[in-house]
Amino acid sequence: MNARVKKIAVAITATAILMALILGSLHFAFPSANGAQIDLFTQRELFNGKGLNGTSNAFAPGEEVQVYAYVSYNNYEVPGVPVAFGVQGPANSVYNITLFATAFTNETGIANVSFRIPQTITAVFGNWTVAGNARVDDVVVQDFLTFRVGWIVEITSVRTLNEDYASQENFTLGEQIIVELGLKSIAMTNTTTTLAVTLKDSLGHPINSSELTDFVVPSKQVATYAYLTLIIPENASIGIATAYACAYTMPIPLGGVAYGPEVSAEFRIVSSTIMIHDIAVLGVFPLVNFAHIGDVIGINVLVKNEGNYAESFNVTTFYNESTIGVMFVNNLEAGANGTLFFSWSTQNVGEGNYTISAFASPVAGEQNLANNYLVDGIVRIESRILVVVHDIAILNVVPSSTSVLIGDILNVNVLLKNNGTISESFSVILYYGQNIAGVLRETDLAATSEATLTFDWNTTGIAKGNYKLAAFAIPVAGETNTANNYFVDGTVTLVQRSRSESIPLWFFWFLLALLLALIVILLLLWFYYRRQGKKSEDSFYSGWSAWYYSYNMQPKTPRTKA
Repeated sequence: MNARVKKIAVAITATAILMALILGSLHFAFPSANGAQIDLFTQRELFNGKGLNGTSNAFAPGEEVQVYAYVSYNNYEVPGVPVAFGVQGPANSVYNITLFATAFTNETGIANVSFRIPQTITAVFGNWTVAGNARVDDVVVQDFLTFRVGWIVEITSVRTLNEDYASQENFTLGEQIIVELGLKSIAMTNTTTTLAVTLKDSLGHPINSSELTDFVVPSKQVATYAYLTLIIPENASIGIATAYACAYTMPIPLGGVAYGPEVSAEFRIVSSTIMIHDIAVLGVFPLVNFAHIGDVIGINVLVKNEGNYAESFNVTTFYNESTIGVMFVNNLEAGANGTLFFSWSTQNVGEGNYTISAFASPVAGEQNLANNYLVDGIVRIESRILVVVHDIAILNVVPSSTSVLIGDILNVNVLLKNNGTISESFSVILYYGQNIAGVLRETDLAATSEATLTFDWNTTGIAKGNYKLAAFAIPVAGETNTANNYFVDGTVTLVQRSRSESIPLWFFWFLLALLLALIVILLLLWFYYRRQGKKSEDSFYSGWSAWYYSYNMQPKTPRTKA
């Protein structure tokens, strides 16, 4: 038996060594999350839109756009694949721009199409979207690229200021004038520009100009301001003058071109000996245009002293012909603005539409009274009636990946919103194709609030292929608008695992550990039986057994006959 156990132990040890060598030489194939991919990007050096659903830097009207599509499979380029491009301009009432094109990938896996942004300003300004589709290994892959079109640098405002940087519209001959330019850029990087301002008097004669080079406009439409200082010449004509401003890529002698259109602001050139009295109401701004009876409505009134002498005066606001209130403006400096805040209590106001207006009482010597009165829009007043609205909606369905190995769990986020007026509790069903992936319940979603439900879709046992994801919110009692209860997302591809991927690595290590444990047990058994055999032999040659057997084992002396 000892020999047999020894042979078994040797055989198991050899098998374990062989398994260890095999496991050490195996290269396990783990699931790849890459597979077939497509990536759209533009010719911009910075922020070209690379990456899934990326955003490229902005383009200007008339500029050429180069769109590239890189098609790969497991990070290797795929040549000779047709790529379908779809370009969609911003929606507008003038002309919706759409472009379709197809190009094949070259030896580096890149396909390219190009087009030029039209000069039709009203139709091209806004966000553009490019879609790119390709089929690789029977899988359709898609990527989206967005970019903005508009003036890369835009002058948003022009104001005339005095030497204290206070707003002023009346300037005397020989006086210093500061022109403030409000600027913004739609680029995703800081933009360097040259700013130029030209002054023309009431006869259209250019009387002064100034240029500011290498001015940096921050990226992403962050407002910034630039200031240029000029002098009103003594020979300028008295009257309404104009400051014209424009932004250029660089100084004009060096080849600079305009980023966008010229912007202007008027001011008045006056003689230092002429006294002008002129106050104006520039704006009447109710904070709301709809309210219920009993609400208090705030109204801002913007006034300005357009003369060259400090003035004090009263301002009255009205709803239709009825007075809301009267406020006194004390010693408003020449060229300065002032904002007055009125509170209108609608407690005793009936239902209806009311016109809001403001009137600045004329001051002594004022002759231009046309700008003392300003009528704003209409405020609607209604009785307070509580209307209960039930309306839940699915806003989006977002899977954590568009390609999944069969057997994995895919997280799918469903964005919900309660468009109604009261809290709602309801169930949401997630579908893949015509099949149900899961059902979750949202509890007490407050009115006008949003929430996200995360589904864990177990893909075990599902056939490979492309599946449309959709979510459906079961309508609540009293809901009539159910069109927004259903939302269909894009396509998710289920990919079959390879054979090596089906057997987890831990299983091999478990098998090896099991073999090693069996070897140890057999060695212990062999050692135990060996000791038992030796102990039996030793006991045979000692003690009573030895005495007994040695006595009987003595050679017998033959008897001799006498």
